Parts: sequence; C-alpha cells; structure tokens
Amino acid sequence: MIVNSLIALLIFQQEKDISLFLRNIIINMQHEKNNYITLEMVKDPKCPPKILYRALTKRKYDWISQYAAANPNCPPEALRIAVKRDEDEMISRLAADHLNCPPDALKMILEKRQDDWVARIAAKNPNCSPDALQMVLERGKNDDVSQYAADNPNCPPQARLKWLIATGKIKMPDLSKHDVQVIKDYNKPDEEWEQFKKMVEGSFNLRMRRTGQKEITEKMVKDPNCSPKILTNVLERGKDDSISRAAAKNPNCPSEALKMVVEWNNDNGVSRNAALNPNCPPKALKMVLERGKTDEVSWYAVQNPNCPPEALKMVLERGKDDGVSCNAADNRNCPPKALKMVLEMKNDDWVSCYAAGNRNCPPEARLKWLMAVGRIKMPDLSKHDVQVIKDYNKPDEAWERFKRMVE
Repeated sequence: MIVNSLIALLIFQQEKDISLFLRNIIINMQHEKNNYITLEMVKDPKCPPKILYRALTKRKYDWISQYAAANPNCPPEALRIAVKRDEDEMISRLAADHLNCPPDALKMILEKRQDDWVARIAAKNPNCSPDALQMVLERGKNDDVSQYAADNPNCPPQARLKWLIATGKIKMPDLSKHDVQVIKDYNKPDEEWEQFKKMVEGSFNLRMRRTGQKEITEKMVKDPNCSPKILTNVLERGKDDSISRAAAKNPNCPSEALKMVVEWNNDNGVSRNAALNPNCPPKALKMVLERGKTDEVSWYAVQNPNCPPEALKMVLERGKDDGVSCNAADNRNCPPKALKMVLEMKNDDWVSCYAAGNRNCPPEARLKWLMAVGRIKMPDLSKHDVQVIKDYNKPDEAWERFKRMVE
C-alpha cells in the first residue's frame, strides 16, 4: 500500500515537472516571437522607437541595425549608444547624419575622430553645437572636416573668421586705412572694406600661394585646361590644402603626378582625389589595394574606372563585407568569376547584393543566390503545363511574376 502510494506520488511529480518544462518552452518561444525584429519592421518609417532602440542596441551589426539607424523615428538614446560604441563604420555614419542625433553625441565624434567621413558628417549635422564646431576650427587645420564645420550655420562667426585667417583663406586688410575720421561721405561705400566683408561671408576660394614669380590660385588649378606642369608642381609640394586637392582632381592632371601622390600612402583629401581621378594608372590603384586597408583612399581606388580586374578580384577574395569590398563588387571591371565566387558563399550581406546587381554577374549565379538566401521562391512548375495553355496571347501571370523576380 505504501509502495503504491509512493509510486503514484512519483508519477504525479514527474508529470508536474514535465508540464512545467513544456510550459517554460512555450513561454520562451512566445518571448522570442515577440522580440523578433524583421527588416520590414525597421524599414517602416512608422516603426515604434522602442523596436528601433532594441534593433540598434543589440550589438549585432547587420542590415536590420543599419536600417534602424537610418529610420526617422530612431530615438536619440539609441543613436547616442551607437556613437559611443563606434564598433561599425556604416552605423556610425548613419547615426552622425541622423537629425535626431543629440549634440553631445556629435561632439563625442568630433573629439575622437579627425578628418574622416564620420567626422565630416557630424560637422555638417544641423544639431552640432557651436562649441563643438569651434573646437574643430581651433585646431587650425585646412582639412575637409574644418570646412564642413565652418559652413555649418551654427558655427560662431568669430571662430569662422579666425580659422579663415589662420589657414590663409583670407588676408586681413590694413586697418589703418579705415579711419572713420576722414570718411565724410557716409553714402559712399568703402570699397576695400566691402571687399573684405564679401570674403568673410563665405568666399572660401580666395586662397593663394606664391611659387617663384607666379601666383597660383584655386580657381587656376580647377580649370580643366590648366597646364599639367603647373598641376604637377602643386602636388610635388606634398601639402593637403584646397589647391592641392583641386589639382589632384583635375582631369588634366598627368598620371605620373597622381601615381606619386598615392605612393605616399597618406589617407587625406589629396590622395583620395588622386585615387579617384580617371588618369590614375591601374598599377598605382592595384598598389593601393594590395595594402589591405579599409581607408577612404582604398574606397576611391576601387571606384576608379581604371581599376584592374585582378585587383578587384583580390579584394573580394578576402571575404569581407566592408565598403571597399562593396565598391569592388559594384565596379564594372569586376570579372564574372569573382562575382560568382562572392554569391557562392550564400551570404545575405551588402557585398553579395552589389555582386548580384553588377551587369557582369552570371545570371545562373544570381538566380541561385536569390533562391539560397530566400529572396525568391521557386514557383510550382506543375502549374505551368503548356498542354493546357490554348490562348497564347493570354499571359501566364505566375510565370511573368517569376521572370520579373529573376530579372
């Protein structure tokens, strides 16, 4: 009797434990279902901020996080966390460009970074505070991030003026000529003073530099008919200023001068323009990409129409999903074998999308990748029986829909 009672109690306890176990599984499954965030959810401009916050702070940097950072409803707290972590370049860019990005987060970017894309985007953001912009200009550098800071409407006029004078973009006139005691006709404008005001109000293209007996201006080197010798002389100075950047960008700039610039292995505005210039020789572009860096010079090198196919293939063989690889997969010189290799990895990432969108991509490889990652589903071929189609002028809707997905 006692043994039977113990057995019955043991069975009851086991059944109770099993029911609790199953109940916990169901609760966990329901919890995962409620927390599951899809790409369609974060793409929706009406997506709730709470969902975007969860997507952006889960420390998994994928398409969902990137679309969450770009969503107009993304809350400032989530953008601040993304900027503070600074673990993904694309998410940092999107956060710095967001209109909800708080001023303290933008200042944090400008304090940590110097002259890169994230810093430039932050300096251009209308939420950037005047003290952060002033901090950038007080460095006294003639770089792109300072230019964006000076152009920002929130920039203090005094800081802008000091930076313009410090970098030589404008020159202070002789103030001794502006004696109010000798000005009797107040209706007659003071021409020199009016000219000075125009320069201060945003004429950033007045910087000059003396070379021997000639005076080279930014306007001169921007002229597509500028002499290649003058452009070479400007670049040989080895400086990163507005005149040198314009010279490296000029379509008349000789290949030897551009090769010289990229060989210096600098990641600045002059090197970027040189790497993007169509006159840059293929060997120089390949040399840039062989360094294996993900800097902006490499970004521009893989975008160049002269970039050789073997260099683009070399980039894609590294198997990375970064900006350099995406631009390599997007380049029209990228060979079909390299694009097929990327798609055969069956990754649903940015570089695969660029590879599938390239006109050189083999159609079979594109179709297999689309089916492998679930972008399209194979229709039921049993529905396409040609024996039962008598009206040939009537389109087969399922087949036409399938063709559109493949294309």
